[in-house]
Amino acid sequence: MIYSVYYSNGGGNLDVLNDLSKVTGGRVFTVSPPRRSSRSTRTSPPTCASNTRLATHRPTAPNRYHKIDLRTADNTLIVQAREGYFTPK
Repeated sequence: MIYSVYYSNGGGNLDVLNDLSKVTGGRVFTVSPPRRSSRSTRTSPPTCASNTRLATHRPTAPNRYHKIDLRTADNTLIVQAREGYFTPK
């Protein structure tokens, strides 16, 4: 999984980061530049808290694309996974 950090100062290509992260099951975090003020402020990088579970499956059809569709019984949880994968020959 690729987790990208996009520092939104007006440059770069957010679409490329979104595509790269999405196909690997990762995510893009956007960080804005700090605003100038009379007080000293710092911006913190995004943080993630997770309760990770592992699901495994061994496909029987080689050389084929397999779509992944993971869901939870608890609709308040967010499932993060890639959309699918190819099996080798």
